[in-house]
Amino acid sequence: MRNSIKSLSLAVVAAALLAIPTSAHANSHISIVNVNAPGVGFNDPTPAAPVGGNSGTTLGQQRLNVFQAVADIWGANLDSNVEIHVVASMEPLAPNVLGSTGVLDVEAGFSGTGDHPGALVQDTWYPKALANKLAGVS
Repeated sequence: MRNSIKSLSLAVVAAALLAIPTSAHANSHISIVNVNAPGVGFNDPTPAAPVGGNSGTTLGQQRLNVFQAVADIWGANLDSNVEIHVVASMEPLAPNVLGSTGVLDVEAGFSGTGDHPGALVQDTWYPKALANKLAGVS
């Protein structure tokens, strides 16, 4: 009985370790597309001293550096052979809202035909980044 409990415990630990996501096969590149107007958000020219490893010398550049650092972390953990473009801005939002995100563009899936061959399910909408990955295009 004791050996079977020990074996079961080892099996559970091994399964848990195998379930932990790793970046062994991940290698995506995510680019931030700055859509702020001049002088606003990522383009804020307010001088700032580099701090905490952020080399930006303006408030806007520091903001953009943080966004790109986060995109680099995501890219290291996502597996895609096409570049992912993230449209981003930093503007005041509603009270108590730090930020928001969502899919900007979608593509219809066509199983092996149409704009995005390789879609998993016919007549299904895919976020554009996923549709591009499945089709192998940027």
